[in-house]
Amino acid sequence: MLIPRNLPSARSLAALILCCAAVAGPVTARAQMTSGVIGDRPGQITPLSRKGEVQIASSVQMEGDHELDASRIRRPIYDYTSTLHLRVGIASATELRLGCQYGHTFEKMDRCYRLDQGISNVSLGTKSRIREMDSVFPEFSVFTNLRFPTGTGDGRIGTVLGGQFQADYTVGDGIGLTGNLGCEWEIFRRSVLLTYTATAAIPLFERSSIFFDLTGEHPVGYCESHILDAGFTYRISSRLQCDFAGGIGYFGDAPTYLFFTGISCIP
Repeated sequence: MLIPRNLPSARSLAALILCCAAVAGPVTARAQMTSGVIGDRPGQITPLSRKGEVQIASSVQMEGDHELDASRIRRPIYDYTSTLHLRVGIASATELRLGCQYGHTFEKMDRCYRLDQGISNVSLGTKSRIREMDSVFPEFSVFTNLRFPTGTGDGRIGTVLGGQFQADYTVGDGIGLTGNLGCEWEIFRRSVLLTYTATAAIPLFERSSIFFDLTGEHPVGYCESHILDAGFTYRISSRLQCDFAGGIGYFGDAPTYLFFTGISCIP
């Protein structure tokens, strides 16, 4: 599908995203963990919802990159991804997680843009805490995730089975440290994706904090990618929280830059 050349520039679209959308921020700092809403960001899996609690998170991410064509000409590529997450606390140490994404990819051609788009597979998973934090050891959690082949267009892939192991620890006056390792397996293609995330969250004021992320993924047999980003969260109320992040890809097959923003709420 071809898009006319008068498509808004990447800078204009990025500004629109930053001004109009909002991202549910993962706040690992203990001050935020006790205040209500805790949301999701790509690569970052957040603390458990309380039993009986429902959280809804919606986010928008923009990535900018380029590729070289046969004539060695740089062609810009822009990816826009909208994400919707539903998290339900079904026990004191377990939550149910449901998610889906919708993505657009714009690639600049000679006089127009080529558009690829699609809805991703619906994902269904759980998170369970297996150990609470104490003065020495962090809190440990495990995840299971199953993505069904319900996607459309370029977002459709086969059935994917995944899992992650996460550790959370709070240092001093609420500085939160989080790390996770994960693996996904596309069953019929037998392809494997390895992932990791390391995060530090630092509370600034009663309602806000800043965070720093290092994320990466490695499709086995293909080039890996690593991203460094930073941002801030703001708790609007006990039932509504937003955040913003920006980052760069610094190694491998990562995007040149990205922006991310969204909102999380308890209905």
